[in-house]
Amino acid sequence: MNDQQIEDLILDVIKRREITWLDMVSGRCISYEADHKRIFRNNRFIAESWSDRIIEVLCDEDYDPLSECHIIRIPFCDLFQFWWNQCICQEDMMDEILEDIYIYFKDRLQPLKEETAAPDNEIDFSKLSISHNKVARLSRKGGGDDCRI
Repeated sequence: MNDQQIEDLILDVIKRREITWLDMVSGRCISYEADHKRIFRNNRFIAESWSDRIIEVLCDEDYDPLSECHIIRIPFCDLFQFWWNQCICQEDMMDEILEDIYIYFKDRLQPLKEETAAPDNEIDFSKLSISHNKVARLSRKGGGDDCRI
């Protein structure tokens, strides 16, 4: 599908379901004023998140929010092409992509580190000598800054 076909398909679903801007940006309940009356209605989307809402629009069948896999009407590669052509600043994205590629190869060229043995950080408490008088004195003072053994 080309970009125009994708846009037409999505706009057709939006018009058919009578989705408004408020549906796009609001939560489950929508409140607005019309003819000096307060109107409350449910959102036309079942989904909560924006990414799930576009999946709901693109679904080939009824949208099930509990399903982990949705069949969409547009091949993902065509959606990606639409996104690339219509939704982003390509110059900014190119910098990100090229930087990611550069880092990938930079990391591949990094020399392998030799494994070194970790220092022995174990303490043998049986070799420490602490007199009972010092421990008793520390416990009476409640620790504090004068906790020297």
